[in-house]
Amino acid sequence: MAGIIKRNFVAPSADAKAPWQMSAKELCAYSLGDHEPMGWRKAYFAELYRRIAALGTGAPACAPFLEALSTKMAYRDRMAFVYNEDAWMRYGGNQHAIAMPGNRDSNNNTKALLLGILSRYENLPPEGVSKDDFLTEYVAGRGCSYVVAANAIMVEFAGRPKEFEEKFGFPLYRMEGGQPLFHFEALTVDYYCSAYFIPQEEIRSGRVEHGPGADGILNTMDDIVKVKQPDGTWWAYASPSSDGVPGALGDGQNAMELSANLEKYLAGKGIPATVSGKFVDLAEGGRVDEEGLESLREALADGKSVVLRISPTRMRGASGALATFSDNVHDVTVTAVDRAGNLTVSSWGARYAILAADFAQYSSTTAGHYPDSGGNPVMDTCSIGYQTIRFR
Repeated sequence: MAGIIKRNFVAPSADAKAPWQMSAKELCAYSLGDHEPMGWRKAYFAELYRRIAALGTGAPACAPFLEALSTKMAYRDRMAFVYNEDAWMRYGGNQHAIAMPGNRDSNNNTKALLLGILSRYENLPPEGVSKDDFLTEYVAGRGCSYVVAANAIMVEFAGRPKEFEEKFGFPLYRMEGGQPLFHFEALTVDYYCSAYFIPQEEIRSGRVEHGPGADGILNTMDDIVKVKQPDGTWWAYASPSSDGVPGALGDGQNAMELSANLEKYLAGKGIPATVSGKFVDLAEGGRVDEEGLESLREALADGKSVVLRISPTRMRGASGALATFSDNVHDVTVTAVDRAGNLTVSSWGARYAILAADFAQYSSTTAGHYPDSGGNPVMDTCSIGYQTIRFR
């Protein structure tokens, strides 16, 4: 095993074998304890991933490795792998990676994977749009509200690669540079396509309450397009952009759409989950909403994935200096909150901070007054709030 994880390896004791030096029996039998440093834990699980990838999840000889991974990879270990600053673009997913086909991996295998997923949807991409343009301009351009869903799914399945592949139809990860890299891009594309695609049989059935065009692409101006299911329930599909074309740059899902679309997507794969359909405010009246912040802490402690929506987009880097500022609404994943209420978040595959001291900028009382990125007081929407994703 090579790569950053191996270079950062610290043995828990002087006489401990490195994971890559262990026999199959030793590796599977090893009992993890809380005393091991995280670098060693990462090396241990990376070696399990490597051996699983080498054998294939369906191989009988792979079963002990799969069992060891699923039983020993605690929630904190799954979080440490999905949000991993040790490797390239690993602090969660990055929708912009979809638009960088030459940088996805050394063999460019990810592009073939993405095109294969796109081919599952018979009416996508829209007429006149190439597959490459659909991926790089449509999905990558509006992907933040889809990446947060992919992040949540990756954390849930990080210790179950065989089950993931059976349910989603592609591998959970690939080995690159001696370490496992999760297929965030593939999962984001699959979820995106599912949210903005209605199969022809649904169109012909007459169950579409607000109908799409004959090509199956949503072109209604309604906020939500509903399709009646055989059991009498209605599944909501996210609305298209203002020009009637799904996938326009900068357009994404609101809280209700994320709830409806993601629950439907997961239910279709036999994965029960609950996605809250509204945002809980974290700031009001120019100050932190302590009740909202405390409920966020409880959600993280309860193992829920927390999706944060901010407007404008103002986040800080490791030094505490302002790292990004735009006038757009943006969705990120909250990975931690400290006692002071400062948030650690995943965005664009990197780690950022949103300080409690900055929360006042998001208060509704500042709407129309808080300056945009050009210094002009024209921000129409200033808000910060969250919703949760919970697997059952």
